[in-house]
Amino acid sequence: QMDNIKRLFSKMEKELVTEGIIRGKGFEDAIVTTSSSNVNVFVKSSELNSVEVAQITSIVTKQLNVEIDKIIIMW
Repeated sequence: QMDNIKRLFSKMEKELVTEGIIRGKGFEDAIVTTSSSNVNVFVKSSELNSVEVAQITSIVTKQLNVEIDKIIIMW
């Protein structure tokens, strides 16, 4: 049971760090959620251009060690 709690806290910490990095790149707000099948990234923005999408994707792949095709970005 303690291992499950440790995994949960580790997952939450990674999500929070990723959110902070995304906000640090100039996005007003970001929420990152992970599941067994994908990573959802919600950013507060009226629109995202291809450079911003690439920037967010790069952050998520590096911080959460996931493949690009597992990332869903919404705004």
